[in-house]
Amino acid sequence: MKKLYIFAAAILAAASFNAQSTVPPYTQDFNNFPPADWVFGNSYNTNIGSGPENITTYDWQHKPFLSDTATNNPSISVSLYTTEASYWAITNSFDLSGGGSYTVSFNYGTTNGPYSSDPAGPAPQVTCDDQFKFMISTDGGTTWTELANWDSPNVSMPHSTSSYTTTVTGITSNDVKFAFFASDGHVYNFEADYSIYIDNFSITSQSLSTSEIPVKKGLNTYPNPTSGKVYFRDGANIKSADVYTVTGQLISSGTDVDLTGYPSGQYIVKVHYKDNSYSTEKIIKK
Repeated sequence: MKKLYIFAAAILAAASFNAQSTVPPYTQDFNNFPPADWVFGNSYNTNIGSGPENITTYDWQHKPFLSDTATNNPSISVSLYTTEASYWAITNSFDLSGGGSYTVSFNYGTTNGPYSSDPAGPAPQVTCDDQFKFMISTDGGTTWTELANWDSPNVSMPHSTSSYTTTVTGITSNDVKFAFFASDGHVYNFEADYSIYIDNFSITSQSLSTSEIPVKKGLNTYPNPTSGKVYFRDGANIKSADVYTVTGQLISSGTDVDLTGYPSGQYIVKVHYKDNSYSTEKIIKK
């Protein structure tokens, strides 16, 4: 088991090293599975430790949210029905090094077990020692801090679309990850057979949640809107610039910003200055 754990930890470390950290805003609607740069896994115990012992998507499934096949809204789902096991869904890495405030949210809910006569029905309302946690790591997944916990999730999590929202503030790490952790508990209860669903995970800078993104004095891009190239009035003090889609996907990085060939719409430019500070600005591509 120790070798399995070391192997899983090595995979998590490699994924963190190879993947480019995403600068919010970011939204994951789980239309595709597995989501890009997410890691799924399990452990044959209920300890959080440093993450899953085994990297596998076996326990997590791509299902309509709340098993509603009529709506067919994609989500991720995990079923809890045994003991002494835990299941992990770990996000990609985020750069929150600006130390600002970020709103993190997702939808959740429960249904009956997948092998029941009515998988889309409500979860059995019997108390158990299962747990569901939402966690954050500021060191790429080495250590985890709990943000929220649902004891006996089949009872404490409703059979409906519910939303969880929290604010994280003052983080200076560029390798932040979030995780969904489900534990089957220690006591077997054959009646507590149910599924948990997660959808619409998002991270938004509170400054980006308004119609305009705060701009560092003296930055100012032009032309904005643009049909292609973008210039900076404070160009002499700029070290590099990263361009992201509004969903947080990095599309270019360097000393020049050129949106020629990219679709019309809004983009986020993160500018790195020679004094190691940075700022962001919204760019509109015509």
